[in-house]
Amino acid sequence: MGTHEYGRANSYPVLLVERQGYVAHNRGIGGGSNDAMFRIFESEHKNYNIVIACWTGHNRSEAWHNNAWIPFAPGGFGGSLPAYHQQWVVHHTDHVTGRLNKLKNIVALNALAQAHDVPVINIDSFWPVHGYVWPNNVHWPVPTPFWDWANAQGYAYTPQGHFGRDAHSAFADYILENIAN
Repeated sequence: MGTHEYGRANSYPVLLVERQGYVAHNRGIGGGSNDAMFRIFESEHKNYNIVIACWTGHNRSEAWHNNAWIPFAPGGFGGSLPAYHQQWVVHHTDHVTGRLNKLKNIVALNALAQAHDVPVINIDSFWPVHGYVWPNNVHWPVPTPFWDWANAQGYAYTPQGHFGRDAHSAFADYILENIAN
C-alpha cells in the first residue's frame, strides 16, 4: 500500500467533506495531537463552513521548541531528543490526565465552533474517551473510532497502522449514512 493510498487527499475527512459539496482544506499533521487540532481551529475557524474534527489518542501532545510546534506521538516525535526529553519530563501525562486534555480540546473546539456558527462533525480516529457525558453541543454521528471500524471490517493496513483509500471511502459513506439519519 503506497503513501498515496492513505494520504491527505484520500482521507475519510476529505472524502466526507467533498461528498457534501464542500472544498476540503485538510489541516491534519502527521503525528498531530488534539492540542494541535484546537490550536489550528482557533486561529483559522473563520475560514470554514464546516469542520470534521478527527480526534486522536490522548497520548499525543506537542511542544513549542525553536519557534516551531513539535508533535509527540507514540513511536516517534518531530524534534530533537533533548527537546523531547525535556517536554516529556515536564508534561508527561498518564491515562487520566491525557483523557482530561482530550476532553478539554473537544469541548473547547465545539464551543468555539458553536459561537461562530461552524458545524462540527466529531469523529474519533482511535482511542475514544469512555464514561463521559458530552455536552449538548458535542455531536458524534458514529459510535466507533475509524481504526476500530476499519479493522473490524477487515480492511488491510500498513505496519504503521494506516488504512488505504478503500477503508477511508467506506468510512466516509458510513458517516454520511449516520448524518442523514
